[in-house]
Amino acid sequence: YQSAEVISDTHYPELIGNYVGYYAIENAGQLYWFAGLVNGTLDGVTQNKAENAVLTADIDLSGIDNWTPIGNETNQYTGTFDGQNHTIKDMSITEQGNNSGLFGYTANAAIKNIIISGKITITAASYTEGYGSIVGRMDNSTIFNCHSSVNITIDSTMESTEGNCIGHIGGIVGKMHEANSAIANCSYSGTIELNDSPVNVAAGIAGYAINSAVPITNCSFTGTINSTYSGQTIIGGIFGYTRSAGDVKVTNCLSVGTITKSGDTSLTGILIGQINNGYGNNAVKNNYYSSSSSLNVFGSTSGTPTTAPATSCTTEKLESGEVAFLLQGEQQEAVWGQKLGENGDTYPVLKKAGDEGNTIMVVKAIRVNRFILIQIHRKPRFMQSIQLVRMVYAAFVIRR
Repeated sequence: YQSAEVISDTHYPELIGNYVGYYAIENAGQLYWFAGLVNGTLDGVTQNKAENAVLTADIDLSGIDNWTPIGNETNQYTGTFDGQNHTIKDMSITEQGNNSGLFGYTANAAIKNIIISGKITITAASYTEGYGSIVGRMDNSTIFNCHSSVNITIDSTMESTEGNCIGHIGGIVGKMHEANSAIANCSYSGTIELNDSPVNVAAGIAGYAINSAVPITNCSFTGTINSTYSGQTIIGGIFGYTRSAGDVKVTNCLSVGTITKSGDTSLTGILIGQINNGYGNNAVKNNYYSSSSSLNVFGSTSGTPTTAPATSCTTEKLESGEVAFLLQGEQQEAVWGQKLGENGDTYPVLKKAGDEGNTIMVVKAIRVNRFILIQIHRKPRFMQSIQLVRMVYAAFVIRR
C-alpha cells in the first residue's frame, strides 16, 4: 500500500477550499491504506474511523484479489467520503463475511459521488447478511449520487433449513438501520445472481431496512435479479423489505430492470418486495416501471397506499421523455434527463458524471391541452466547460 496525504497548500491546493483536512486518494494503494487506517490494521499508524477522504483520480482495483471493506462491525466508518464522480474499477470481493462492499459498515457517515464496477461473490455455508456494492450495512448514514454495475453472485452450497439463508443483499446497500439513513440519486445496472440459494431479501437499490422511515429518492434500477430458488424470497426492484413501523418512503424512482424468480413469487415486486407494517401518507409515490414486467408493484404489503405508488409505462412512453419530466417533477435542480432522437436513451437517466455532454436535462414543463411543452437544458459536448446553456423545447403527446 501507499500512504495518502492530507490536502494542504502544497498537496492538491486547488481542493483545499472544499476539502480541508481530507485525505486525497489517487490510486489503489492509497485506497487500500485508507481502509487500513479505518479498520486499524496499519502497523505504526494510529487508527482513525472518522477521517474524511476525496478521490482525485479514477481507481483501478484489479490488482487486489479480495478487497477488504472500509469499516466493519467493530470499526464502523464515521467520516465523509467523496468520490468526485471518479470511477472505482474492478473491485473484487470473494472471501468476506457479514457487511461487505466498498464500505463494510458505516455509522453517521456520508458516501457520495462514486461510480463503481466489479464483482462480489458470496460463498457462505451458513447464515450471513449485509452485501451491497457501495455499503454492506449503514446506520444513520447517507449515500448520494453513487452508480454501480457491480455483479453480485451467490456461489454457495448452503442447505435450505429454518433460519439458514443469505440475508440482505442490495445493488447499492445491503442493510440500513436507524431513521436518519437515506439514499438519493443512485443507480444500479449490474446483475444479482441468487441461483438456487435460500435468500432472505435482495433488491436493486436497498435490500433491507430495520426502520422503514428511511427515504429512497431519485433512484434507478436497470439491472437484473435472478433466482431459481422455488421457495419464498423477498425481491424488489428498488427496495426489498422493511420490518418496523413508519413511513415507507420510496419516491421518484425508476424500475426498468429485469427480475426473474422461479416458483413462489408472492414476495417479489417490481418496485418493493414486502412492506410489513403499512404505509405513511404519500410516502410511496411518483415511481415508474416497465409494462413488460409481469410482476406486481409490491410482492406483499399491509394497508392501502394513499397515492398511486407506481405507474406502468410502455416502451414508447419511456423513450419519449415524458417519464423523465414526470420524475423530475418540481425539483429545482436537474436530476433526471434523457437524450432524445437518434441513438437516444431508451429510458430516463440520472444526472451523473459524463451526462452533461450528451444528455438533455428536463427542468420545466407547461401543459397545453393534450400536449406538454417541455423546457430542457442541453449542454453540447463542445460547451462542457461553459456555464451558459442552450434552451431547447420539445412537445410530447399525453395519451388519454
